[in-house]
Amino acid sequence: MQDLSRIIGPQGATGGLTLFYIFSTTTAAPPANGEVRFNNANYSLATTVWISDTDANGTNMDPVLDSFDVGDIIRVFDPADPTKFAFYEVTSNTDSGGYHTFGVNFIASNGTFANGQNVGIGWAPIGPQGYQGPQGPSAGSGSQGPQGFQGPQGFQGEQGPQGSEGPQGVQGLQGFQGEQGYQGSIGYQGHNRVYIQFGASSNIPRYGTLQLSGAGHSLAGVRLNRVGTIIGASVQVSPAADAIRSYDLTIYVNGASVATLALAAGSLGNSTTGLAVAVVANDVITAMMVKTAGAVNCSTFDEIHALVEIGFA
Repeated sequence: MQDLSRIIGPQGATGGLTLFYIFSTTTAAPPANGEVRFNNANYSLATTVWISDTDANGTNMDPVLDSFDVGDIIRVFDPADPTKFAFYEVTSNTDSGGYHTFGVNFIASNGTFANGQNVGIGWAPIGPQGYQGPQGPSAGSGSQGPQGFQGPQGFQGEQGPQGSEGPQGVQGLQGFQGEQGYQGSIGYQGHNRVYIQFGASSNIPRYGTLQLSGAGHSLAGVRLNRVGTIIGASVQVSPAADAIRSYDLTIYVNGASVATLALAAGSLGNSTTGLAVAVVANDVITAMMVKTAGAVNCSTFDEIHALVEIGFA
């Protein structure tokens, strides 16, 4: 008996729907009647296929081309040599009037087609989705995998709210007594009074410098260390002021004028006890003599000084 498994007959005709067209190597629309065109001469880069509404025999294929749907497969091939082909998946179908424009995704190709060559266009529509199959058996639990590597340390979190105040601690031991400080330079004290003396020359005992006519209470003053009240002031000069020149003694607290005492022409001095200027610790008292009449300033005196009297409660 003859072994029929070894007898191979000739290849049969292509199954399914086949349309016959003429291939054009032109890569722009519109295609002529009976033509099919790609938008790129490199078939793998083509993204658009144009197909005329009439085939190579002049038959109207518009209803057939309308039925091409997204997901369908278009196969362009050489009927005389089926090893030359180009497969595309349809992504869109547009009736452009006289021809159809298909957006496509490239699948595969082999060989090329000559301009004016007869080609076949096979169409394989996508079938309906099948029924969902039964759920397969559950797989057994696999063995536990090895422990992974330790991850990096995370970022530092935000600072938390301040906690409540704790109980008061035990009182500590009394510290050592400190060294005695230097004695201050306040004037002579007696009967709750202090007299601050200001002089204008080095041979006058003083705690502050009495400034003569000029920039105003910018020289050394006296800083208080307690609360009190300025109750009086006086000024003495030597020799006596002549009949032409006159002067004012002004007392300042922290740079602000608080009292003025006039020294008339021809006078040796003047004083007052009617002041009531409150002062506190760290206030600075200064004094200044200013000429108010005459041609020569008060620096011509041999001796000149002022006293400021402060009373304490």
